[in-house]
Amino acid sequence: MEAATKKAEKTAAAAAEAANRAVEARRAAEEAVEEAQRKVEAAEAYLNEVKNNPGGEGSVWWIERELHEAKAYLPASKGGYKKAK
Repeated sequence: MEAATKKAEKTAAAAAEAANRAVEARRAAEEAVEEAQRKVEAAEAYLNEVKNNPGGEGSVWWIERELHEAKAYLPASKGGYKKAK
């Protein structure tokens, strides 16, 4: 009986540690998404700035492409788009 109790305590401790790691991983993922959103917003602002300057059509295309690529790594709920499979 005592062995089963010790095993259960070890299992509970391992589960609590795993839960803590999961919370930390979620927090890190949320921070990464927020950082990606900030970068996409900065890219959009720069794109609008370049669009308002005369010339530079190639630059606009390139920036739009980079912005499209950046949005590929954002979840759809955060401004990204759904990827075709």
